Amino acid sequence: NIHGGGARRHPPGGEGDGDGGDGSLTERLLPPARDASSSGAAADAANAAHNPLQQQQRRAKPASAPLVVVKQLCKLVPVTLADLVATALISYGLLYVPLSTFLMLRHGQLLFAAAIGVVLRRSLNPLHRLGISLSFSGVTLVALSAILAEPQLRVQTCAGMGFIVASQLVQAAQLTFEGYFLQDLDMTPMVMVGAEGLLGIAVMALVVLPLAQLAPGSDVGHSLENTSDSLDMLRSTPHLLVLLACYTGGLVAYNFIGMSISHTVGVMSRTVLETLRTLLCWGLTVALRYSNQVYFAGEEWTPFSLMQLGGFVMGTLGTLLYGRGDAAERQRVFEREVLG
Repeated sequence: NIHGGGARRHPPGGEGDGDGGDGSLTERLLPPARDASSSGAAADAANAAHNPLQQQQRRAKPASAPLVVVKQLCKLVPVTLADLVATALISYGLLYVPLSTFLMLRHGQLLFAAAIGVVLRRSLNPLHRLGISLSFSGVTLVALSAILAEPQLRVQTCAGMGFIVASQLVQAAQLTFEGYFLQDLDMTPMVMVGAEGLLGIAVMALVVLPLAQLAPGSDVGHSLENTSDSLDMLRSTPHLLVLLACYTGGLVAYNFIGMSISHTVGVMSRTVLETLRTLLCWGLTVALRYSNQVYFAGEEWTPFSLMQLGGFVMGTLGTLLYGRGDAAERQRVFEREVLG
């Protein structure tokens, strides 16, 4: 969903494809050489010395590169902020719902993306509508199973699911409109992801965390977040540090592999991978619940787990059908515009 920049532009004075560029204008302003045999480095230096426009362009070139980089990064700011907001919402929701519910509710992103598309006057074919119906039914079943499994925590569970649904809305809007912000970026997708990550780190370190230290909350020192206490816990708990390193390494590998193979796999392959990840996480949490270890609580298998599994299957089928609808739409456009 990230596009790597627009057309390649030639630098001023370089090779171009028109007569109106700065390079051709400079060449027309230069005095013609009197003899081809005498043209050389000395003649070029003399021409440049008597040409104020060329001297001004040469002085401006070193200063233009940082300015271009700043402009490119500024276009990434809206996408980065939307990603931060979505990550904060979905992480906060994970505190109140089981891991399996958290992963399965992410099918709601498709519903919001389709709704935004309808608002933008995008037409939906029958496969799109069937996929939306199945995804909505699957999300509803997953939410109901989470509420019925622990009725004494229904308020907390509903609050957590509300945060997750809000995060999916933000992410759907981000994926829909990021093409508008990123269409003129002269970056490869990998560089763009890295730049967005660096911007996110800067915003978190310079804006979000300092404000969280001042906001009232239940953390140490009655603040919303106590970063010093978090670092102390990491230093004093080697197991937690190892888990954090594994989590970070897994995220880097997952995103790198996803970016590397995104041009060769389709929506069906990506959906299958996401399905396998959800099932593996769910199976691991259930196994931890009924194992002899005491460090991880895990997730209990309840009478409503089959309802949750049914909702997950419906949501996955809805995503696949919606992808098939996109493929059918692209085929229709190809036949109309290329084949006539």
